[in-house]
This record gives sequence, structure tokens and C-alpha cells, in this order.
Amino acid sequence: MSNTNYQTVEDEAHRWQIVKVDANRVIQEYGEDTQIDFKLIDYTMGTDPLFFNTPLDVTPTTVDEWTNADGVILFILSTQDDDRDYGVREIGSSFSTITTDLENRSSTMYVVGIDDNDQFEVYHEDYDDVKFYLVGQTKGSVVYYSDDLAVADPATGSFQEFDADTYSV
Repeated sequence: MSNTNYQTVEDEAHRWQIVKVDANRVIQEYGEDTQIDFKLIDYTMGTDPLFFNTPLDVTPTTVDEWTNADGVILFILSTQDDDRDYGVREIGSSFSTITTDLENRSSTMYVVGIDDNDQFEVYHEDYDDVKFYLVGQTKGSVVYYSDDLAVADPATGSFQEFDADTYSV
């Protein structure tokens, strides 16, 4: 995953990544412009999540339909000069949004729950243009919902408190 050719960040965009630290608790960053601002916002400790040294390509061979795949922490990569639609959901979910737009030559992360067979579902528009890589997995430290959990929209223009207990989190 050291190829930076497909890592475009659109103007005024936000991107997040989950990465594994090395034995010295160090990660690497790459940026071609000083206007890119890197921030460390959270970290995990212990053996959960577990990260793979080499990400596994779990891109389904079927396009334009929901397909079962294995994994949990995904790195999703656009390798061409076209925007592509994709979707990720838990097995049995009614979440049907497939218009999550992946900008040309960009990437995103996705964390998804798995079923008892360690599977989830993926939808992608074009097999050659969008790749899904399994970069890690969680077992007990993350709670997933099969369907989106509706939460109250915050007031605009200011930060608002969000009480996770209200939503059984």
C-alpha cells in the first residue's frame, strides 16, 4: 500500500485512515503539499483491532450487485480517472445506499460489522476501477448495527454534545 498514485484529496475535503503503528509506535505519512494537515485523533491499544502486514484484496468479482465479502476494516481505492459508486453493509442489513461516491484516484476507509461467518456485503460499480483491501479486523472492541442508527441532527453553526447513551451506545 505504499503506492501514492491513487491518493488524491479533493479541495476542502476530510479523509481519515486507520493505520497500524510499528514496534516503536510510529506511523508514516506522505503529503505533496503543505496545505495537507495531518491530525492524530484517536488510537487503540492491545490486540483489537488486529492489522495485517499486507492488506488482502477482497474485491468481489461481481459488479452492480450486493456481494458477500470477508473482512472488517477496509481500505477502498479508486484506481482510475472516474468517480465510482460503492456501498458496504452488514449481512442482513436493509441499508441500500449505493451512491457513496468515490472520487477519481482517491481512497477511503470503512469499518463494517461481520456475521458469524465473518462476512459482510459490498456493492461496487466497476471491478477494474475500485479495489477493496482488508487491512484489519476487530472482534470485541467495536459495536456494529445491522442498519443505520438514526440520531438527532445537531444544530447548525456550532458544536453540540452527543450523548451516546441515548442511542444505547
